[in-house]
Amino acid sequence: RGVYFATVCYENKDDLLLQQTRLKEKIETTLPKDAEKDDELLASSQVQRGLKNVVNYRVSARNLYSKFSSDPNVNLIPSIRSDFDFSKLRDDLNLLTSVFDEQTQLTTDRLTRAILYDLTELENASRFKNNEEPVRTEKKVQNVAKWFVKLDGDFATLLSYFA
Repeated sequence: RGVYFATVCYENKDDLLLQQTRLKEKIETTLPKDAEKDDELLASSQVQRGLKNVVNYRVSARNLYSKFSSDPNVNLIPSIRSDFDFSKLRDDLNLLTSVFDEQTQLTTDRLTRAILYDLTELENASRFKNNEEPVRTEKKVQNVAKWFVKLDGDFATLLSYFA
């Protein structure tokens, strides 16, 4: 009968909206210039390797976007799966997040989730339907391009915390 949010049932939609507003007010975004980093941890070889990997992931995404721009009907899924091992990417992103204070981690955690989500949506948008000729409509091309742009922007925002 009510509207569900997480595991709580609200009697009406207004109560749900009020709770969502309260939650949004508690989430503060830390700007890159205000981020507190553990410089010793940041300088460690493990974190530097993770940072290099994330930069390489962004380069791979840009290269794949370039390939897509020149041929909108290219099969992207094999490249997405080979270039972006989700478990390794998640490990690298989690490692990078660990160099920040707790408040900044709230922001960088959201960015890491966004990157993983972007990749999932990019893969979904890239699919051709079964028995469908491998040709994307203009609408489908725009949708795939949208996820490439979003992914690049999220990588750029995350990497700005390390500049």
